[in-house]
Amino acid sequence: MWERIVQEAPDFFTYYNAIFVLQAMGRTLALTVVGCVAGF
Repeated sequence: MWERIVQEAPDFFTYYNAIFVLQAMGRTLALTVVGCVAGF
């Protein structure tokens, strides 16, 4: 199992995947702040 994870890790941690994850984190944080400010 660990061998496969180590083998596939370089394919997962690419530039475009990192940008996607960072954008998703930013949007999640923004929606959380909006929800807290709006009182939901």
